[in-house]
Amino acid sequence: MKNRSSNLTFFCTSGKITKDNHYYINAFKSWKNIGINVMLFGPDDEETKSILEEYNIVWKKEPKLHGGSKLPILTDLLQQASSLCNTEYMCYINCDIIIFDEFLKTFDFLKTKYDDFFMVGQRWDWYESSMVNFKNKDDFDFQSKNMVLHSKTGVDYFVLKKEHIDKFDEALLEEKVNKTLEESINFKKSNDELTREKVISESTSDLADTE
Repeated sequence: MKNRSSNLTFFCTSGKITKDNHYYINAFKSWKNIGINVMLFGPDDEETKSILEEYNIVWKKEPKLHGGSKLPILTDLLQQASSLCNTEYMCYINCDIIIFDEFLKTFDFLKTKYDDFFMVGQRWDWYESSMVNFKNKDDFDFQSKNMVLHSKTGVDYFVLKKEHIDKFDEALLEEKVNKTLEESINFKKSNDELTREKVISESTSDLADTE
């Protein structure tokens, strides 16, 4: 049977990665478990490259960054990823997003039903996370009780055909990115803090109920 993920490539960006960064490592484990092709654009750092190799992730030189920030210039990232990708479909994803087999089931369904589509997903925030043994479902189910669904701004991946990336209006896209960049960063900081307070509040409440 053909590998369901063979026609899809993840691409993402990151700073330096260390073995104790369980947000990244958990995501990498989950991607490896379902056999996804992955390209990560990041710093030329030996520890980072070693970790990526362990999880079958291909390292690529980081794209141009917005001045004074660690955020990539989107058009440069998309152009580089498109030129290096050999699959029909591409998926931009944040490198701390855990993915399960349901993702591929949805991807397969959309490919079967539609000639063309744009696939996005809303994330769950997990502030009290730790390293996960994905072979032990009970372990993950227990830890996932601390998750909270992010607001609708929590769109941390999108899937589309590679051919569409080459059709993006670079000037228009960059104008919109630059216009909303600072606003989006400030909103994210505010929203993450509210979500974090909600998690802490609910965790404290649960703890009190058990005492």
